[in-house]
Amino acid sequence: FFVHLKLLDPNRFRLLEEFMRPDFSVGYVGRFVRAKGFDRYLELANTFPNRAVRFRAVGPNTDGFTIPANLEHSDYVENSRLAEIYSAIDLLVLPDMRYFLGFYTVIQEALMCGTEVAVGTLNRAFFPTGAGVFFFDPDRPTDLTAFIARRAQQTFAEKIAGREALGEEYRQAADEAGFLSELDKQLSGHA
Repeated sequence: FFVHLKLLDPNRFRLLEEFMRPDFSVGYVGRFVRAKGFDRYLELANTFPNRAVRFRAVGPNTDGFTIPANLEHSDYVENSRLAEIYSAIDLLVLPDMRYFLGFYTVIQEALMCGTEVAVGTLNRAFFPTGAGVFFFDPDRPTDLTAFIARRAQQTFAEKIAGREALGEEYRQAADEAGFLSELDKQLSGHA
């Protein structure tokens, strides 16, 4: 017996190069709430020293934050367009995951699109792998700033190659451990 909350289609979540940008882009996807650290994301966007790094947030502004002019944002995006969003950002940042414990679908979707993820948590128990995931202490944002600065130095060709490899690794893992293969194991008695 198993429970699978959401089907992740490896064919749908993949890097779409036509949506990639030449500059380095840091994104946030989900409800804009303090409990998920959106206030810390805004602080990062406002204080990041390299103005060539772009910031983009997608989701409903649940807590009513004032969105600064340097932050590109969308209130709502169709689920069918999420691969475009993940492809347009190079790093998905979840600044403070101390109160929302878990390995979220948004993280797996981003990784299948070759988008690295930075998670503000010291509890890694909910993360099945560390590949493509940078863990940092939410109370030490300078670690995240340094990580972004290093990643932003990549050439566009290096960025594409790294993202393609990461996305392929996670799509393959989703194929091998996904709902349909689990269902097949259950039905054929190999579970």
